[in-house]
Amino acid sequence: MRTVKVDVEEHFHISSFVVRCLPERLQDIMAAVGALPGVEIHGDDGCGKFVALLELESDKALVETITTIELIKGVVNTSMVYHHTE
Repeated sequence: MRTVKVDVEEHFHISSFVVRCLPERLQDIMAAVGALPGVEIHGDDGCGKFVALLELESDKALVETITTIELIKGVVNTSMVYHHTE
């Protein structure tokens, strides 16, 4: 078996997501998501949707944070709206 080495450049990631969740869990989920490192909450519709801004230092941290959000009980889905790397 042949192994291929891949060089991965890490970049600073700025992303925004709309998180859709069960309306009765909105406040609890917003608090849980807002407590994650590198995440800020920027408004909600009061009916089960809110915006999360992620500022993270690697691809891995971005994917792990999105996965963590999606696994919170009551989260229906996440949709990326914006992504920028530096």
